[in-house]
Formats: sequence, C-alpha cells, structure tokens
Amino acid sequence: PNSHGFNLGVVIPFGKRVAFGFSMFLPVGYVSSLSMGNVYEPNYVIYENTTNTVSVLTGLSIEPVQGFSFGIGARSLGDLTSTVYSNTTFGEEGNPNEPNIQMTSQVGQKIAPIAGALLNFIAFSNSLKDLKLGMSYRHEIDINTDVTLNNDVTTAFDSGISLENTYQLNLSSSLNFVPTEYTLGVSYIFADKVLASMDVNYALWSHFISPGAYVEVADSSGGSLGEPSLTENPAAYFSDTINPKFGLEYRFNRIHGGTTLDYLDIAMRGGYAFLKSPVPNQDEEATYFLDSDKNIFSLGLGFKFKDKKDILKDSLSVDLHIQLHQLIPNYIEKSTDSLSDSSGSTSEGLILNTGATISYNY
Repeated sequence: PNSHGFNLGVVIPFGKRVAFGFSMFLPVGYVSSLSMGNVYEPNYVIYENTTNTVSVLTGLSIEPVQGFSFGIGARSLGDLTSTVYSNTTFGEEGNPNEPNIQMTSQVGQKIAPIAGALLNFIAFSNSLKDLKLGMSYRHEIDINTDVTLNNDVTTAFDSGISLENTYQLNLSSSLNFVPTEYTLGVSYIFADKVLASMDVNYALWSHFISPGAYVEVADSSGGSLGEPSLTENPAAYFSDTINPKFGLEYRFNRIHGGTTLDYLDIAMRGGYAFLKSPVPNQDEEATYFLDSDKNIFSLGLGFKFKDKKDILKDSLSVDLHIQLHQLIPNYIEKSTDSLSDSSGSTSEGLILNTGATISYNY
C-alpha cells in the first residue's frame, strides 16, 4: 500500500547531559488506516501490516559520564473498540422497517517501551574517540480492532404474534504488528572523512498474529451462524529473523561562503540491508501470505549550513534519501485442498521509498 506522512519532532536539552525528545508521525489524509485482508487469499502481509496511524514517540537521554549515555522511551499507538446496536422490525411480507442504529466507539492506547545505550570509546582513550558501540531494545506493539454488532430482529405478524431474536457479530483483528527487536551496532570515522557503520538486528516475528478478521456470529437461542472452521484465524508460524545492515558516509571538505554563507557541509551516504522473510513456506499452509527475502539499497545526501547574518541563530540541516526494496522472487504453489481460488503466486517486485528531513539546531 502507498503511505504518505510527516514526522515532526523536537529535542529539548536540560544542561549538557540530559535531553528530552518528542516525535509524532502524522499520516496524510487520515488519522488511521487499517486493512483486514482475507488470510486465505494472496496478500502481502508484511507490507499490508505497516503502521498507517498516528504514532507518538517520547524519550529521555542521560549522559552520566563522558563517553557513555543511555536512554529510555515509549512508543504509543491507538486501539479502536466499537459497538453497534441495531433494531430492525419485519412485517409479515418480510419487508423491514427503517432500522434504528446507534454506534459508540472508543480509542484506547497501546504503549511499548524502548531503551538504548551508546558507548563512545573516548571514555577509555582519546585515540579511540571515533569508535562507538550502540545497542537498543524495542518491545512489540500492535493495534487491536474490535467491533461488536448487536441486531435485535422482530418479525410482526398480522395476527398480533411477533417473534424476537438477537444476532451478535463480533469482529476482531490484530493489525500493524511491530515485533520486539534487539539491535547491536558499531561505527567508526576514518580520517575525519568516512563514517562506516554496521548493525545486526534480531526481530521476534514468532509472536506475529494473523491479521485477518476473526468473526463470530451467534443468535439469542445459543446457536451460531457461519462455518465454525473459519471463525478463528489460522496460526501464522512466523520465524524470528536476523538482519544485517551496512552504511557509509563520506564528508566533503567544508565550504566557506562569501557575504551571506558562513559555511556549508555536504555528506554523501549509501547503505545496504538484507531482510530475511519471517513467513514460512506457504505451499502446505492454510494461509496465503506473500513475502520474500529482501535486498534493500539506499542513497542519501546531507546539507548543513550556517549564515553570517544571523537570520538563523544556529545551523540548519537538510537530508534527502531514496531507498529501493528488491523482493527476491518466491513462488508459492498451493495444494489442491487450499481454501484459496488461486493455485499459485509469485512474490517479487520493487518498492521505492523516498523522504526528506529538515532539522534546526538551537
């Protein structure tokens, strides 16, 4: 799915060793977008599962001693719970009157803790000031959507006899799942020109829940409607993944301007990541999740400048990036007893991601 949005953030320092940060993602055109696909038909579950809702990040960073800092924070997403009441009366000919419908909705909140630490080896030796080691933890989070429909149905006969029954439909789904992640990374600056970084990410996709709608339909007599085998989503059986990432940044010589420009710094960046698909082989599974291992290539440019006329009291930075996801072809051939109408599908393609960031130091 296409996704557009803005990320707005601010960092507030308290002295030289403490800082508080706040960031909010705002989708364009909607507050929240949820997609509950049919898990038995071909669908790109990982990409359909991306977070398309308002998201808030907060964090506090502390540097107790020179060269070592740590931070704690949280990410917040909203849950949606709705209840719909409907009252419908049928005449003897079976024609319904206009139903009376009432709906109530509540937006809850899901919070996931985040923590990290950064070690600059200047704490041990000034000659190692360009070597840094970082680690981070992010707890899993998802959005749960629950909708309950209560429909009171009354059938009125000309004889004065009426029959009443209540039907209840419960629809629930777990969406926008982000797994628990542990990341360890290292970076080094060579000759004040080239920044090289590498990190390894461990993602606990085994906690993933099938995102399709879980549907229950029952009447007031205690019976149930629909096919019982389809009222529960099948297990996903995702696997945990280990994902390596690499990055390089080259810093050009600082450019000093004339009457208006104090200085201009330019940096060129490139990176590569391999993301292992957590989705198991779908040939014999009840689900029909399309996914592939991915090669991810990225390029970026960064500009940082300061003017001489103090229109800006400090430096302004503009960063541009472009990222290409290459889905390695993965063919799925379903068995003859599959619940899908499709006997085979291939997961492949290219996905383009672009963005720009403007930041101001104060």
